[in-house]
Amino acid sequence: MIKTIIHRLLAHRHFWRSVDFDEVAELYSATFIRNIAFNLFVPFIALYLLQHGMSPANVMLFMIVNFTFRIPAAFLCGWIVSRIGPKHGTLLSNVLYIPSAIVLTFVPGHMFAALALFIILQGMASTLYDISYTVDFSKVKRVEHAGKELGYMYIIQMIAAAASPLVGGLIAIILGANWIMYVAALLSLIAALPLFFTPEPVRTRQKISYRGINWKEIRKSLYAQSAVGIDMSASGTIWPVFIIAVIIGSITESTYAQIGALTSIAVVGALISGRIFGVIVDRNKGRPLLSLSVVLNSLLHMVRMWVPSINVAAGVNIVNQLFTSGYNMPFMKGMFDMADSLPGYRIAYLTLMEAMLTVGKVIPFVVAYVCLNILGLANGFAAVFIISGLLTLGIAVNGFRVLKQE
Repeated sequence: MIKTIIHRLLAHRHFWRSVDFDEVAELYSATFIRNIAFNLFVPFIALYLLQHGMSPANVMLFMIVNFTFRIPAAFLCGWIVSRIGPKHGTLLSNVLYIPSAIVLTFVPGHMFAALALFIILQGMASTLYDISYTVDFSKVKRVEHAGKELGYMYIIQMIAAAASPLVGGLIAIILGANWIMYVAALLSLIAALPLFFTPEPVRTRQKISYRGINWKEIRKSLYAQSAVGIDMSASGTIWPVFIIAVIIGSITESTYAQIGALTSIAVVGALISGRIFGVIVDRNKGRPLLSLSVVLNSLLHMVRMWVPSINVAAGVNIVNQLFTSGYNMPFMKGMFDMADSLPGYRIAYLTLMEAMLTVGKVIPFVVAYVCLNILGLANGFAAVFIISGLLTLGIAVNGFRVLKQE
């Protein structure tokens, strides 16, 4: 049904495609369902750990271990995608996602064992999905309309992200937090189904190799990708922990609804900006859009410490999503253009980008763990946001050729 709706809305606008639009519709619909499952569950992981007695500093320590595991996992997942293809990689990712969601429900009685299994299963599931998605999309998109493609994909992702955190919060209130994990596990299985009505977009049983790749050409993009990871951790995990620990100050089942509502309302900025920014990118204005968005996003990080209430936090979330959209779409266009310019190294390059994204995600958690232990709660979070804001400026130093021409 989702595929049919997407086809009716978008197919007539994609007459320029050299591949059947069905391939794009399959990717859009699978991404939509998967993002519902993902956003139903992931925004509440830190809250779930805080609720079961983990301190904010120890949540940061858990995140350090969690994302450090994903760095070597990226290379294993890249090899898997090269052997079985991105669509089958997505299937395997969704299969792994099911036990990774359920195992978290065992945290109250078996915290160490449950978290160890979660790190392995969720790390493999998320990393495998990310590489599969970027490889798949980089093949089926069309370069001259990449901004439009990214705009539509971004809007679809954000529509899925808008409702699911709020729904997850309501599930926690009505049925208990554990049911968030059960529903997410079911949806992750459903998300894999739309992908298997079209063939793999890339050749399977490939040999992935990093020898001979143009390191000089890609090194700036790898550095910039790590800065994207820093922004994701600061905004996606550290910021909600700050809201819970400093602004709200206590945790009940209704806290899930509050955090869910804050996460959902952030999507308003993305829905407003997604289509507009896509058009800007296609008009070769992606570079100034990216640069301005990166600077404004950096400044926003630095004022988070002064947010006094939930209502102001909601406004910050909307503005943050607007700035994130502003740099994300031209950045993705540049990344896919770079992948296209490296014949024989597409999967290798996108695997390296995933690994560097994860390296970046680890950095704010290390900073947060140190700062919270030395400076205390409020000052520690303030230091994290200032440092993260400065480091995210590296997103602008990406070296993408397609953006240099703009």
